Amino acid sequence: MFLILSIALTSIWNTSDAFGQYRTASIKLTWTATGDNGYTGQASRYDLRYSTNPIANRDTVSWWSSATVFSMSGHYPPPAGRADSVSVGGLIIGLKYYAVLRLADAAGNWSGFSNVALMDLSHGVTDVETEAGAPSFVVGAPDPSPTPGAAQVSMMLPRAGSLEAGVYDARGRLVRSLHSGTLEAGAHTLRWDGHAGSGAEAAAGVYWIRVATAEARKTVKLVVVR
Repeated sequence: MFLILSIALTSIWNTSDAFGQYRTASIKLTWTATGDNGYTGQASRYDLRYSTNPIANRDTVSWWSSATVFSMSGHYPPPAGRADSVSVGGLIIGLKYYAVLRLADAAGNWSGFSNVALMDLSHGVTDVETEAGAPSFVVGAPDPSPTPGAAQVSMMLPRAGSLEAGVYDARGRLVRSLHSGTLEAGAHTLRWDGHAGSGAEAAAGVYWIRVATAEARKTVKLVVVR
């Protein structure tokens, strides 16, 4: 069993889309790597997850299963004792996020859960306005953008209701539907794997993610590079 890692929030910087309409933040998380046997050796892979929901009643397992998985593809643990970090982007300013990290050895044995890192953006400049105590409809900038394919978008819904979301090309043609149906109020994440509805890989170029409710519609720009 590994020693759990310690995650610490070190920096925040703001980004926006090309029109400056959707304020999001990237947060850098840092920690000291453990190995595949306590503080010796080198682990094989990471699993980092985050959510706007706090861990209720210390039920980390249930929280973990429903949290958003942050892609650590190509990011491998360094030898034990070395500092490591990752930047989590596309977070909506005005919300609080909670992050937890685990790692595994080459045999697939997983560590325990790290401490919970609080990524608090609730006091920053925000496009989340209040109306009768509820946030407005907000869609964050895609992360990452430019992207070689996959990307995700965070959004905040002020109330439950129907929602349509899709990826459109520069001519306004639907490339891939991301959601069609109802969603509960609160924070959600839309994910695109970089493929069209036909299953083919989307070509490089400019795309638009459109998210529409019964009351409003938001559009954010996404650049795909191959």
